[in-house]
Amino acid sequence: MTTTTMTQKGQVTIPHAIRKALNVDRDSKFLVRLDEKNGRVILEPLTDLLSLAGSLSSNVTLTDEQLTKARSASWGSRKK
Repeated sequence: MTTTTMTQKGQVTIPHAIRKALNVDRDSKFLVRLDEKNGRVILEPLTDLLSLAGSLSSNVTLTDEQLTKARSASWGSRKK
């Protein structure tokens, strides 16, 4: 456990050990929310969707025609 101080601009430094444990760096994005019940501010690191590219593998292959048909079916079901 460690302490940190808020600057005049409302900025708070996340200690190095916590940044390292969360694997976040200076350009990381966070969801910030207030836990009013417990009087806490909660920071949740957001994962960049592009960093997930290739993380899921599948042996399923679809043709362009099959993908187009699936997209059309999906969009059509949203209009109902």
